[in-house]
Amino acid sequence: MRSPCWAESVFTMYFPMTSTLVRNVGQDVELRTVNTSKREVSVANLSIAINNRNGDDRQTQWVRVEVWRKYAEALSPYIKKGMKITVEVKQAKLDAYTDKEGDVQAVLVVVADKL
Repeated sequence: MRSPCWAESVFTMYFPMTSTLVRNVGQDVELRTVNTSKREVSVANLSIAINNRNGDDRQTQWVRVEVWRKYAEALSPYIKKGMKITVEVKQAKLDAYTDKEGDVQAVLVVVADKL
């Protein structure tokens, strides 16, 4: 499937929301630093699994989680793959991009307030 013209470049749609998810961690935390106009800020990235069952059919959806600033630095040594965590969501965003084959892909990213 070729990407439609609106998705030729990366775009992000933000959705303010409040929700709590209790899920399994799919990867160890990746801690990195990003430069803002004023200073460097830490961000921790991880993914969680959401399992959907319909009879014998089972599907796993992966959701990216972002945690920012001091909280990201504090939790990164303790969150490991396979752990069950509680994520307090303050915002969700839908990132879209064009992959190497030219297809549009979308990724759900939740910005966590607390873990």
